[in-house]
Amino acid sequence: MSTTSIVARDLVEYLNAYAFGSANPFVAAYSWMPELDLVDLDALNVTVHPQANEVTMADRSSTYAEYQVVILIAKRVVGDQDDDLIMDELDSVANAIKDATIKMVLPNVNTVFWLKTIYDSIGLPDKIRENRQFTAVLTVTFKGRISC
Repeated sequence: MSTTSIVARDLVEYLNAYAFGSANPFVAAYSWMPELDLVDLDALNVTVHPQANEVTMADRSSTYAEYQVVILIAKRVVGDQDDDLIMDELDSVANAIKDATIKMVLPNVNTVFWLKTIYDSIGLPDKIRENRQFTAVLTVTFKGRISC
């Protein structure tokens, strides 16, 4: 199994064990090809998958490797709820997940450490009105040194 896949699986375990204390509980899942129907989105969905890795020269005897993992967060807004209030609440959950990645220690790849997390909210007004769906993507990058 690739290091990026191990990192993604470690992240799933970490998110499922982390105490978020949210009104929107979730169980994170690992998947290379997350496919969700709108019906599946009545509950908060958090899917983690490996994205990419990049290797660069550190010095003559070692290299740096960066491992990118994507966290897809999605939920449909149902009923006659205040859209802005619900979107703010889901944005808070996405930010809590983002903040949790900063503290993460990878148990199965202890030479790899968190580098950065980018949070993209895909909150296009037309999509929110049409599908009444919140979607966010977190791209989490970890970095490690590899001896040559």
